[in-house]
Amino acid sequence: MQNTFTATNNDYRPWGDNIPLALGTKGTALTDAGHPVNVWRPNDGIPQKYRYWCHGHATFSHWLHGFSIFSNEDMETVLSDEWVRINKKPTVGDIIVFRADADGVGYASGAILHTARVEAAVHHYGGRTNITVSSKNGAAKLKLASTPSEVLGVYNDCYWFKTEQSCCCSTKRIDKQYYRRLDRTVAQGTFVAWANQHMDRLR
Repeated sequence: MQNTFTATNNDYRPWGDNIPLALGTKGTALTDAGHPVNVWRPNDGIPQKYRYWCHGHATFSHWLHGFSIFSNEDMETVLSDEWVRINKKPTVGDIIVFRADADGVGYASGAILHTARVEAAVHHYGGRTNITVSSKNGAAKLKLASTPSEVLGVYNDCYWFKTEQSCCCSTKRIDKQYYRRLDRTVAQGTFVAWANQHMDRLR
């Protein structure tokens, strides 16, 4: 993302009346390819956990530029311009995009439900991989160490990983995809390591 911001609504609550403290400015910013996307920048003084959401953390747009990217078309544009989907083993700095499957309840097929950042990936003989992610689950505080299954449990008691072929139940199905940033010079390594080196950028 470019460090640009053009305000369009100076009194915007992304969680609506459910969290009135989360007040800020809706606006547009430009991707690295120059395409405008809708973003949100919090007002000063509001609690830290309400200052951003998952896409702002996973893509680092909040930590680098102070705004979070909206879902669906806006996040899809960012993925298209700045990230590439990978089918090989993930590594630190990649992101997981959780999408509604065709059988999702209440969501269009392929809709982005959540994003999380890969903090550790241990690859074992035989193809099994243990993955740890950092995840900003809605308006909750940032969790630095979760498994993908734990993240899904926050959003839905019943989940389904199509890539792992392990079914819990069929009330909602969620597919996970891995993406890697095209510009590998931006915010690589673990979030904790980055934060320790850039305390001045923590917002």
